[in-house]
Amino acid sequence: EVKSVLDIGCAYGHALQWFSQNGLCTIMGVEGDPECIKGSLVPGQIIEHDFTKGPAPIAQPFDLCWCAEFVEHVQEKFIPNYMPAFQLCRHVIMTHAEPGQAGHHHVTLKTTSWWLHKMKEYGFEFDEYNTALLRRTDRWKAIWGRRTLCVFHNL
Repeated sequence: EVKSVLDIGCAYGHALQWFSQNGLCTIMGVEGDPECIKGSLVPGQIIEHDFTKGPAPIAQPFDLCWCAEFVEHVQEKFIPNYMPAFQLCRHVIMTHAEPGQAGHHHVTLKTTSWWLHKMKEYGFEFDEYNTALLRRTDRWKAIWGRRTLCVFHNL
């Protein structure tokens, strides 16, 4: 049922490129690094935005919000700035870094249970079945990524 994807923290647009090549008709990315936008793999499909300045200027709804390895890079006090973008989407798939996980500019390191509670505050329901299904696709058993992947539905 997914025909449109919003990628929050999309970097160069690798995921957007994959979604586009696999039949998605509408893709949009949001990225704060102008260098990533200059080197975009999906030119014209990424807007530049800094979530420390406020919510992104997005009005249209999307079927899916893809948010991989982004939330740990934004201070907790700015979560209300990116949640409106999540709320434009019927489904959210996100990954997060955990407490103690090393990485550049990791400022919001939280447990999965913390994120489940936070997403519920914003009207999202956790999908345990599809979360487990997608986590099993991790071929590399990385310390980041699919291990913390969570699927949510917008109520």
